[in-house]
Amino acid sequence: MLEPGEPLTSERVIGECGAAIMANVHYLVDWVRETGREPSDYVRPIWKDYMAFHQSRDAARRQQQLHESHYSYLDPEEARFITPEMIKAFCIAGQPEQIVEQLQELERQGLNAINFSIPIEKQYRVTEDFARRVMARM
Repeated sequence: MLEPGEPLTSERVIGECGAAIMANVHYLVDWVRETGREPSDYVRPIWKDYMAFHQSRDAARRQQQLHESHYSYLDPEEARFITPEMIKAFCIAGQPEQIVEQLQELERQGLNAINFSIPIEKQYRVTEDFARRVMARM
């Protein structure tokens, strides 16, 4: 959830969304390798650069490094891949009123639950902010 005037490129937003987004990118790296299929459209804008970054890592530790940060922290070397487009593709993000609108539209489409994937040190603050600034408006 954005603060007034805050862009999707802020360090705080990237820090709160990044670990969950990258866990999905990591999954896709393995999926593409195992299936030989093309990556999903939503990840294509970063795919070639991310794969070049991934291949540049030490081959002996590459797979471990790929998965070690899942849902717990954003690898600082991967923060550059968290773009506004990636945030929009993976997250419900915006000002509180925008989030309410997004959720109401998703509810009309059949959504009946949401899940937070937040770094542990921020989980309580984000959940409380969401309850106070979004749920209270619904």
